[in-house]
Amino acid sequence: MVEQEDFQGTLLRLTAKTIHRQVLSYGQIARKSGLKERTIVNWYSGRIKRGPRNWRNIIALAVALQFDHDELDELLHAAHHPRLDNLRKQVKTVEDKDLLATWPSLDPPFLAENTLPYFTNRDAALAEIIGLLTLPQPPSLVSIEGMPGVGKTELAAVIAHQLRAHFYDGILWVDAASSDPMASLGELATELRYDLSHYKQLYNRSRAFKEILRKRKVLIILDGVTSDTQIDPFVPPVGSLSSLVVTTQRRDLWTTRIAHPVHIEEFTDADVTQLFINVLGQTRVMAEQQAIQILASYAGNLPIAIDIAAHSLKGASNLTASDYLHLIEESEEHLLQLKVGTEANILNLFETSFEQLPPSQQRFFTTLSVFTGPDFNAEAASYVNSIPVSRANALLFALTGSSLLKETTRGRYRLHTLLHRYANSKLKAPQIEERMIRFYTEYARTHRYTPSAIAREAGNIRAALDLALQQDRKRELIDGTIGLYKYLEASGLFDEARLRLGQALVAATQLSDKAAEARIIIYQADLERIGGDLEKAQVILETAILPAEESQDVEARCGVWQGMGTIRAYRRDMAGAENEFQRALTIAREGGYDLGICTQLSNLCASRLIQGKLEGTTDMLREGLDLARSINAREIEATILANLASLEDSLGHTTEANSYLKQSLDLARKGARRSSIINLSAHLAATEIDMGDYSSASAHLLEALIQARELGDTEALIRVLRNYGELYSATDDAIAADVHFAEALQLARVAKNDLLVLTILTDWGERLVDRKAYAQARPHFDEVTEFTLKEDFPHFWGVALLGVAEISAADGNHEEACRYAREALALFEKLSDPRVEKTTAFLSKLSCTDSTPG
Repeated sequence: MVEQEDFQGTLLRLTAKTIHRQVLSYGQIARKSGLKERTIVNWYSGRIKRGPRNWRNIIALAVALQFDHDELDELLHAAHHPRLDNLRKQVKTVEDKDLLATWPSLDPPFLAENTLPYFTNRDAALAEIIGLLTLPQPPSLVSIEGMPGVGKTELAAVIAHQLRAHFYDGILWVDAASSDPMASLGELATELRYDLSHYKQLYNRSRAFKEILRKRKVLIILDGVTSDTQIDPFVPPVGSLSSLVVTTQRRDLWTTRIAHPVHIEEFTDADVTQLFINVLGQTRVMAEQQAIQILASYAGNLPIAIDIAAHSLKGASNLTASDYLHLIEESEEHLLQLKVGTEANILNLFETSFEQLPPSQQRFFTTLSVFTGPDFNAEAASYVNSIPVSRANALLFALTGSSLLKETTRGRYRLHTLLHRYANSKLKAPQIEERMIRFYTEYARTHRYTPSAIAREAGNIRAALDLALQQDRKRELIDGTIGLYKYLEASGLFDEARLRLGQALVAATQLSDKAAEARIIIYQADLERIGGDLEKAQVILETAILPAEESQDVEARCGVWQGMGTIRAYRRDMAGAENEFQRALTIAREGGYDLGICTQLSNLCASRLIQGKLEGTTDMLREGLDLARSINAREIEATILANLASLEDSLGHTTEANSYLKQSLDLARKGARRSSIINLSAHLAATEIDMGDYSSASAHLLEALIQARELGDTEALIRVLRNYGELYSATDDAIAADVHFAEALQLARVAKNDLLVLTILTDWGERLVDRKAYAQARPHFDEVTEFTLKEDFPHFWGVALLGVAEISAADGNHEEACRYAREALALFEKLSDPRVEKTTAFLSKLSCTDSTPG
């Protein structure tokens, strides 16, 4: 068990996070918070070990020190008070509610399935599990074990609903039978406001997810587990307050040996009687108790079967339990299988209940077996049955009332495994499968740019693609695969993506669909680029050129040259990347492809900014921004705003850059793309440093630093550390500045990110020159000029040359200083770089004449 940090330790650590807090004296903190200075001294010195007894004093301190939601939670927890969201639920007075209003409420996710209205007879198991999960240090893993139909899922759902307040950071639910651990980890992290999409391997994504759980109090339900590999990625780390509950038929799993197992048996006779009483009423059950007990024995005392039988009797008031029993005993299947409690008997009971349904409900019920994802909605059910959605809703409501169908969440449904098998045995209409394939492949095609929508239906889309492959339905296979690809790529499911793209490419080739062939090849090259094999990516991508041109499909043609530009950018060939993006832009304009136009404008401007080409870039970005807004392309809009900020920053327009970054950050927050939020927060901090707003810059950098370290996002972390170097330089803390610049540079070298290496070398060198540390600065500038060609990165060359000029002047080498400064000026003038003014002033100060050798 991890020892809880004391109040003093937590307070000192949180205060040390930002310069703004460090520079405040005890007296200043007291005045800002309205607390006594002696009280503040006592807290920081550790004289009060447990922290203040009155939580309001902690809130006052948190307001004064500008703590965020998570930091306040840490401090409250260290002082043995409820966390913020729980505290918010406990307060009564308007004054207390206003006091907490500084931090907006963050509603935790609740993904649990709905509970059954007649859930009963599991009091002992329920009490045991709730007792375990509410311990001060709950077990990391609890397993609910039992045969199909005993009510494992329902028990887990009841536990989730009853412990919703206890696990105040959220209740998460995963259907293990129809989902992939890699994709599920990403989706659960998003629910907790984290972005793990850049983790492309299961081990790394699981490790990052477990670090999230270490700092949260979350309950995860993993339903329908069949193997150890499904469990391990989700098990919370030892010592955390989060727990995992799995439901499984198996009792031989290695992982569950470390769990606290709870085995669920079939109903006892008393349990059966109680459930029938809940549904039919005590009078009727007492009058037919013997027949009901025999009926239960034929049902194997399985709760799902008992529930269906009870609701069948409820729906047919003229049918007695004896009549219902007689119908089952006359079943042909029952005569062939007399052993009590077997699946055949359960299916006989299903048969009898099925026969009680009106013909329209019977037909509708059997069609639901085509849905093999975790659940489905009324729209899908209406499409496969060719009926209005209103009619589908009515039939779904009727089947739910008969307990033949379960509503998992509002508006979504599923069949129990045994019922699914039974319904499928009755399905004799091949057109139902055809409609299911058409519905989900078309859904994938139309929603391919909306990952959250694809994630909801991924299981059904996969099932549709598998059927399309089996039935040789090439068109649907192609459309569905293209629609599903971005979801698979973002989820890190590269092997599945390769397999499905290969199947789709064969179909596209057989149909001579050149446009689809080109798009699929572009995605195949994309996978190789992500894997780091740029040579293979380019070779594959080149094979897409001919089919793209033959098809004259604007999206495919645009995509080929965008891919070529991206590969060149990864190789540091920014001029080549610009040419390829320009070619893609021309194709998009000629074809009226709006999304392609704004995407290529963004790519093109990004490559131009890296090269220092500022002229004309503003107009291009504004055009892209207007177009992105007109077609509601939020992600591209955020990217363009960030590029506009970079442009304004390059021109020395810090206020304008700050404004664009705030807009971009707002869009990124709505999209829950945490990696984008980190980079934008770091960039925003850079503009605030330039504006002298060190407190805001410190707050944004802290947010970015914590998230970058938590996510293991090395590239983002490098940018944050580099900006910390700028912040400490601006506040005259040379030692801290050098430490952060050095760490950023080391990480950039390890990551082999040339662009960031150049950025840090020039930034650090400029700051060293500012404080006259010339001997330390010179090697940085020398490395820049040795590192790359002037034509590739003229901006960095200019900065390095000006730095060397300043060092030469300080050394008394007037001629060399003038020569380097004039060369730097030529580069800055060509780039319209705001350093033109600084360089001109430097040349004037040295009285460098035109005759000075250049």
